[in-house]
Amino acid sequence: MALASLLALILAGSGCGSGNTGGGTQPPPTLSSIAVTPATPSVTEGSSQQFRAEGTYSDSSAKDITSSVSWTSSKQAVATIASGGMAQAVAAGATTITAALQGVTSNPGATLTVTAQQAVAVAVSPTSASVPVSGTQQFTATVTGSSNTAVTWSVNGSNGGNGTVGTVSSSGLYTAPVSVPNPATVTVTATSQADSTKSDSASVTISAANTAPVITGTSRFNVLCNVILCPITKVAIYGSDFTKNDLIHITPKVGGQTTVAFVNSGEWDIFIGYDTASYDPGQFTITITRSDGSNPSNPFTIGMTTNRNVLAQDPTSKDYFLYEAGAYKVHRFKSDGTFVKDFTAATYGMAMDSQTGLLVFGSDAGGITIYDQSGNFIGGDGTVVGTSVAASNGMAGVVLPSANEAGFMNIATRGNPLVVTGAVFDDPCAPAIGAIGSKLFGFVYSCGNKQVAQVDLGTMTVTKTLQLSGGVTEISKTAKAQLVFYPASGTLVLVDPADTQAVIINASAMTLTQNVALTGTVYSASASQSNGKLVVVYNADPGTVPGAQAVPTKMLEVDVASGVPTQLADPPAGMLPLGINVGSDGSIALGERGNLALDGKAMMAPSAKTSESVLSLH
Repeated sequence: MALASLLALILAGSGCGSGNTGGGTQPPPTLSSIAVTPATPSVTEGSSQQFRAEGTYSDSSAKDITSSVSWTSSKQAVATIASGGMAQAVAAGATTITAALQGVTSNPGATLTVTAQQAVAVAVSPTSASVPVSGTQQFTATVTGSSNTAVTWSVNGSNGGNGTVGTVSSSGLYTAPVSVPNPATVTVTATSQADSTKSDSASVTISAANTAPVITGTSRFNVLCNVILCPITKVAIYGSDFTKNDLIHITPKVGGQTTVAFVNSGEWDIFIGYDTASYDPGQFTITITRSDGSNPSNPFTIGMTTNRNVLAQDPTSKDYFLYEAGAYKVHRFKSDGTFVKDFTAATYGMAMDSQTGLLVFGSDAGGITIYDQSGNFIGGDGTVVGTSVAASNGMAGVVLPSANEAGFMNIATRGNPLVVTGAVFDDPCAPAIGAIGSKLFGFVYSCGNKQVAQVDLGTMTVTKTLQLSGGVTEISKTAKAQLVFYPASGTLVLVDPADTQAVIINASAMTLTQNVALTGTVYSASASQSNGKLVVVYNADPGTVPGAQAVPTKMLEVDVASGVPTQLADPPAGMLPLGINVGSDGSIALGERGNLALDGKAMMAPSAKTSESVLSLH
């Protein structure tokens, strides 16, 4: 009985448990999808890319399964991938990276793009240098094509160099040896640490001592193109201890296209472009320094000569206007030499109209332009290209350089130029203008056929000509001639600096009166209307080396009636005055670029003091 009761109790407990169906074990979640990241990476050849795989499960949970999946690259030639998801780029192209686990594959896979690796290149700067014994030179190496920009420096193949050829630091600082090696030129090389087959070098020439260059002289030449003269002036600088890395300093600054050429340790050549002898009159001081501006040579002065009129005086206020050729500036001074102001006039061939006081310019590109004395543009005509200008009586004479014609422009009306045509003009190069009796005449000298023409400005016709050829009146075609007219006596003077003469002409009859031989190298001339004299600035000793260090200039005046010359007081020392103006009272003003000289005293416009050209091969 007791046993039966116990059994009944056990069975009853068992029946209660069978009714709880929710207490059994749950099945594990299953993998639903795989995502590979990054999705679209791009790498260069030879580099690697780590991928990551994340699994999402049936219960919406997610976890990193990078180390559990099987990795595959669709194009093994483009990239391979290891079991941990690290891909290695092999060649340019694109491949699909997939991950698989438990029958599930990433979809889509990641796209890996492999780009071609840029070639490693090394560039050393500077490419050459001249260093004195025990001196230093800093070099820099630029590496492209690799994130590793480190280089290894060497001298003549020896890493870091040595005491014989010089040493170079890890930063590229070269130090020359204490004595000049044999040979004196060594090679400094930078080799890429990313690719040891890539390097670049610089040559270094070691000099005996840290000396300054020395200038001993210069020569000036006109450069020949085939059989004609080009508008280029070559200045050869002679001396010692020149190097091709030197800097050539020219003060004041020169205009035109200027280049230099290193000939050897004793010669530098400067090529000053487009008629700089006309654009840049005056003295220029040349100094040569090393490439860093150190060790300056002795200063050496050369003269660039011309006879263009660059100085004018207002007949009323007596103010002076000095045109600085090349800088395209007009400097205004009071009658006592006090500086007033500057203004820009991008032209050349300045003259002042004696009635209106307007400044007239011939322009290389813009024809004739007219300014007032404050520098305000008044007007002009762009259809005429003028090479030189002469003005008086409300008219401006215009010379055309390319056509066989000449023209004149009325300043008062500022109308279009009136052009005279005819075979009489061949390379017209010098004008003048003035009245004979009641008629206004223009005069034009043609350099091409050595002929002076008289033009009636009322009818714009050539009325008379004078042919100058043969004997002492032979006029050189390359002369930068001046025509100076004396209305009181009806005399015309042709100043010919190339042949060092003044040709005096009866302007009414257009007959030759006499020829006056001048002295040395003629720079410029101006009429002294008050006494019928011609004042000439010249160099008494042209020397055997044109363009050499300037010697003191001199002045003389020629009596136009008799042809008798008289020596005048010398210009201020140190000036090469290429602009000259004789006032109505007989006072003489001299101009050289920004310098004005009055009564033996020289003044300079502030803007002309600091300009400099610095030239080098680099």
